[in-house]
Amino acid sequence: MNDRWNNAELYESYVGRWSSLVSAKFLKWMNVGNGLVWLDVGCGTGALTKAILNSQNTRKVISIDPSEYHINFCREFIPDSKAEYYLSGAEKIPLEDKTVDVIVSGLVLNFIPNIKPAMSEFKRAAKDNAVIGAYVWDYSGEWK
Repeated sequence: MNDRWNNAELYESYVGRWSSLVSAKFLKWMNVGNGLVWLDVGCGTGALTKAILNSQNTRKVISIDPSEYHINFCREFIPDSKAEYYLSGAEKIPLEDKTVDVIVSGLVLNFIPNIKPAMSEFKRAAKDNAVIGAYVWDYSGEWK
């Protein structure tokens, strides 16, 4: 991974400010129930994870990212008994089958090198009737 994306502090100062704004709107749009187990794929420095913990009545939030720097950043700056952090890419999610109720991914899908295996992993990790949602940058400039 490129060094500029591995530096959690630089990443947070650049991307984090936008991630925090969009994550709140995204979660309101998701509108899921209480007491669920969430998976944040590609958690980066944890903006979406933090928003989930702060606004959703969750049982657990499992956050994964392929950057050790980002996972360590999350562990340090978003300590929560309901949070678990794992060093992992989307192509091999370190969970048992049918483990999570909600899978989310913010500003990540277009950076996953092998999207087909990642989508298979989403399907494998998701419980029956799970909710899966993601958002990416608005490259067309039409974001509202």
